[in-house]
Amino acid sequence: MTTTLIRTLLALLGLGAGLISLSAGAFVGAVAAFAVVVLLARASGSIGGTGQIILAGIAGSQLFNAFTAFLITKSASSEQARGIMFWLLGNLSGVRWPSVWLSVPVALTGLAVCLWHRRALDAFIFVFLIAADVLSRTLIKGQVIPVDVITALVGAPVFALILIGRRNAR
Repeated sequence: MTTTLIRTLLALLGLGAGLISLSAGAFVGAVAAFAVVVLLARASGSIGGTGQIILAGIAGSQLFNAFTAFLITKSASSEQARGIMFWLLGNLSGVRWPSVWLSVPVALTGLAVCLWHRRALDAFIFVFLIAADVLSRTLIKGQVIPVDVITALVGAPVFALILIGRRNAR
């Protein structure tokens, strides 16, 4: 979440091996992420509710991931972007088939829920995706921002507002 954002920023600025270490940046990012999640959970009305904390964590994660992707798109040279993306994407070489089978029930459940609500999801996703695509192509002249950056920058704050709005509805 924020640790990735801070480490990406440090790598782009060339500070990872000098003034501030990547580990120190990651620690600062982790503390900032924790603060954002706690503040959002408090704003939603229930710091003790596990569900509220999980939802606040999802909102914060999406927001910081979008900022990270935006930084890479806007600031990184092709060499920096390749190195950062390799670091961000990780490696699946250690995964074996028994581990893959553990994820099948979760993936199938998610697919079933999406299929159940497919009509409502299709209409919303189509109208929103078109707008996000137009923004991604026009926001920065001569550069295309990944569409998921736009959707996360819009979706995370909206999700947070819905989460906070639930408190007012109680």
